[in-house]
Amino acid sequence: MKQILNFIYTDEIEFNSSNILDIYKYSTIFQLHSLLTEIVKKLDEFIDETNVFKIFQESENFSSSKLKDSCINFIYSELKKSQDVDGDDEQKQKTAEILNNPDILELSKQQITDLSKKLIEENQYFIQIIQILFNWTQHQIEKNPLEKLKYEKDFENLMDEMIKNLSESSVKDIKSKFEAKKGLEKFIKFPDEIIYKIMSKINQFEIRKLNDDLDKEKDDNEKKVNKIKNQKEEIKKKEMEIEKQKKEIENREGKIQLSMKEIENLRQEIAKNAQNSNLKSTRMFLRSEIIENEEEDQQLQKWVDDNEFLTKMKLGLSLKDLDSSNKEFYEKVNDKGRTLILVKTTENYIFGAYTTVGFQSNKNNEFTKDPKAFLFSLKNPDKEPKQFSILPGKDQYALYSNAKKGPCFGGNGRAPVDLIFNSNLKSGVTNIGYTYGIGDEIKLYSNDSRTYLAGSSNRWEVKIFETYFV
Repeated sequence: MKQILNFIYTDEIEFNSSNILDIYKYSTIFQLHSLLTEIVKKLDEFIDETNVFKIFQESENFSSSKLKDSCINFIYSELKKSQDVDGDDEQKQKTAEILNNPDILELSKQQITDLSKKLIEENQYFIQIIQILFNWTQHQIEKNPLEKLKYEKDFENLMDEMIKNLSESSVKDIKSKFEAKKGLEKFIKFPDEIIYKIMSKINQFEIRKLNDDLDKEKDDNEKKVNKIKNQKEEIKKKEMEIEKQKKEIENREGKIQLSMKEIENLRQEIAKNAQNSNLKSTRMFLRSEIIENEEEDQQLQKWVDDNEFLTKMKLGLSLKDLDSSNKEFYEKVNDKGRTLILVKTTENYIFGAYTTVGFQSNKNNEFTKDPKAFLFSLKNPDKEPKQFSILPGKDQYALYSNAKKGPCFGGNGRAPVDLIFNSNLKSGVTNIGYTYGIGDEIKLYSNDSRTYLAGSSNRWEVKIFETYFV
């Protein structure tokens, strides 16, 4: 009380382990909030064997897990010092005072449980923890005799929990200590019946563990047997497959009986035909400023696969470094029938489209059916040349005519999608997969779907635009 008055008049106070809890009590009574805050900060500095459980109780009022942990750590350190029962008698006496401190009996059930679980993690303070639990249980029964069965049941449950978390070496150590009772008398004070109960539970624990180990070993053996059985079946299957493959090879060897003479005759015939042949490859796109070599020329001829068109076609529209519009395009190609569009971008991508029916002057905002139309990528720095044919059931959306756009190919029934040229013919949008594609090889909206033709979906610019028709 003197310290409190001194604080009220001078704002100064001196804490120690003997007075700090009293100061806390009076600070609460007089509602000295600033002092209470200071006490909470200082409490863990003044924990000792005389006040540790009182402070532990108050930690719950402060909702301070840090203070609770400090108390538990102090108790742990004192127990650790007494680990060697043949050691210092003074330390064992000090530990006994902690274990028998009456304040421990006033802990709540949750606090006593937290303390026990924390200490059992070390696997070596089982005896001390059981002593604490036993003392606490007896005290609760004395206060509430009608709750005896409940508290005894709680004690057994906590004891079971402790035993369950013990290591195998700890179980052996505990058994040997209880059996010898060597050095335990100074800090273990529960009746023999509790010792017998503990020993019984430990024995039951060991039996359960042995049974678990046996069950596990049995399961492991069954798994090994099943594994061996499966391996034998797998070997048998492999042997049958090998036998089947062996027979197939024998059958093939029987069929492949082309003699060396026949091979030589065939080789001579091929050489003769090659010598007599005077065929030269014919380039069809000699006027094109886009087709760069014979290989590209031959590839485009192969895709079009229409000899009449290839021999009679003319370059009807060639726009370089474009300054034109869709009007000029439609004036040239409308009602021409078969039409080939060839494009080279500023990034040197070469792509285009071919239609066997062409664009028609009497159509606007309409799709035109063409089952033989296709798109193609002739040059892509990262990809092989590809032809994109009409997908099954999509031929009615082959072409799209619109006076406000350039030529358009493919769509979803409402608007063009796969290849769209803007009205100035300088740029457009690509997204193959709605009407044109290669089966499942290129997925709609995938990166290839958007970039295969021009390297980008909509960030490409036309350098040369050519149109061929008969």
